[in-house]
Amino acid sequence: MKIKKRNIYLFFVFILFVFSCEKKNDQLYSFYRVYFPSTYMTLSGAVLRTQALPDQLYTTDTGQALTPYSAIIQGQFKSVYDTIIQHGHVWSMTDQNPVINPQDTSNYSRLGPWPTDSSGFFITKINNLYPHTPFYVRSYIVTIHGDTGYNPVIFVDTSLNAVDTWFAAPELPGSIRTGAVGVTYHDPTQDQDIGILAGGSNANELLDDMWFYDPKTRTWTQQASLPYKSTEAVGFVITYTNTQENRVTHFYYGTGETSPYGYRQTNLWYKYDFATNQWAQTISKTTYPLKVSRAVGFSIKNYGYVAFGETDNGAVVTTVYRFDPRQAELADGNPWKLMSALDAQYARKDAIVFVIDSAAYIGLGQKNQTQYFSDLWAFLPSATTSGAWSRKASFPGQARSQAVAFGIGNYGFVGLGANDSYGFKDFYRYDAFANEWTKITDYKIGPDYKGQKQAVRDAIAIRLGKMGFVGTGYKVYDSITPYSKDFWYYQAW
Repeated sequence: MKIKKRNIYLFFVFILFVFSCEKKNDQLYSFYRVYFPSTYMTLSGAVLRTQALPDQLYTTDTGQALTPYSAIIQGQFKSVYDTIIQHGHVWSMTDQNPVINPQDTSNYSRLGPWPTDSSGFFITKINNLYPHTPFYVRSYIVTIHGDTGYNPVIFVDTSLNAVDTWFAAPELPGSIRTGAVGVTYHDPTQDQDIGILAGGSNANELLDDMWFYDPKTRTWTQQASLPYKSTEAVGFVITYTNTQENRVTHFYYGTGETSPYGYRQTNLWYKYDFATNQWAQTISKTTYPLKVSRAVGFSIKNYGYVAFGETDNGAVVTTVYRFDPRQAELADGNPWKLMSALDAQYARKDAIVFVIDSAAYIGLGQKNQTQYFSDLWAFLPSATTSGAWSRKASFPGQARSQAVAFGIGNYGFVGLGANDSYGFKDFYRYDAFANEWTKITDYKIGPDYKGQKQAVRDAIAIRLGKMGFVGTGYKVYDSITPYSKDFWYYQAW
């Protein structure tokens, strides 16, 4: 008999323990705090239970309150039997089960006590979303007893595009900088484009860090440091069949300035292995044929190219060299081949380049302190010749150097930069088929500085899928904090 009484007592203790625990079953009616074994009431008689209707996208007279960057979500309490001290919504573009985080208030709303409106209706406007990117959202409450509960998650597919618009992206975690290298790497494991940022300089220091940007998770990840510190270098990614007949992809980086104050050009050349996250010299140990900086680098099919730039004796050149990665794998290989060059009158540094199909479009830049270019040339490589050049419609903006460019589909996008008189934030789209330019929305780095229009030079631009990704650089009219690590997306269509 004593044993049975003891078992009954243990049973009630177990029940008390179970119902005293905070429950988080993704339902706003899962709160119980037991003060007596036979009731779910507090000492004051209040039932600790709250119910809510499922969240939904708010609907107005003009339709759903959804834009490419924001959404209005509706929540509603059905029954409230406890004292709510905070309620709202929590959301995430990456976490399928978002939770509130007091250390990061950017992804949830705090609406305070339960609203006095007897309908229990409340809304939250969510900002800083990305176009064409789904997000996860659910309502939550915090009770006076410290319990927290969540409604079931709803999935909102923001399938809206931001047409001809810039919108903010996560800033670079590393140092502010100018003169970095920015390229696109297509990751076959994820079947998506990854952005690579490498090197550059800040106010008085050369940098050797390298970062990958994942547009799916919107996160930066630091990778193996560069083999040497430099600014105004070049880089490109090549996918090719190596001498062992395996399909491989490498990132090549070289040239540049080894002094933060300009010059001291180098011809160093290194290879990065994505599989091992390691840098090494090519087997041929063949450096670039010139000591040069402020050139342009690009890849087309199985080859890389380095063009133009400023040499170690201060001269600007029109030389173009093709890099063969297979030759670089041979101890006696000669990976560099001299290609066709433009006439010396078109020699320049700090030009722009973008690739469309099998052609590279190169233009802008400067020859000296007063001569700047607005021309555009198409360079078409050839496996049997040294390639061919053709003149295209000139850039419609003012002549400039240290601009940026990226290509998407049949279009090139060019903007920013500076000349001896002005800095620029304007952008233009080039149609390679029609050979025509169109003015598009100006770059958006933030508010104008002391009445001056904001302008940026020596930034980088990377293509990520169907969007441009532009950031870092020097803010021409900001004498207080000129170096930047901001990044912005551009969506054309």
